[in-house]
Amino acid sequence: MPQDQHCPLDCQAACYRAAPGPHMVSLVPGMGHGHNFKPPHGYAFAESIVRDGKPWCVQTAATVASDTVRVEFASTKPLDRATLITTTDSGFTGNRTWTESPAMMERRADEWFVTASLPSGTTAWFVNVHSGDLVASSDYQERK
Repeated sequence: MPQDQHCPLDCQAACYRAAPGPHMVSLVPGMGHGHNFKPPHGYAFAESIVRDGKPWCVQTAATVASDTVRVEFASTKPLDRATLITTTDSGFTGNRTWTESPAMMERRADEWFVTASLPSGTTAWFVNVHSGDLVASSDYQERK
């Protein structure tokens, strides 16, 4: 979670990038550290692992050209919208101000392609895709 005061996004990203096999990320703005598993994201992930042996949604590619990001996802659930979450702040990720903006999404079979323009001065970003109340995220990215 972007505002989590205990688990910075860069540390989370280092962990899931180092682990073998596919991973699924769900970074929900405003959820915080002590969410008590009220949101359905964790349960949907666990169910997909038990039922299908893999996450219900995974990022398959991410590129940045100039200030345009393109993220590809494979999803077993229909996706209904996408958002770009960005910050222009630096330092500890839990203290940064994060901004959500709409992103364009296109579907081809089970692949979903999201494109968005990074605002000027963006220091970090990720994309969220939504399937009803469920949220899957791209990997957290920092701009140097």
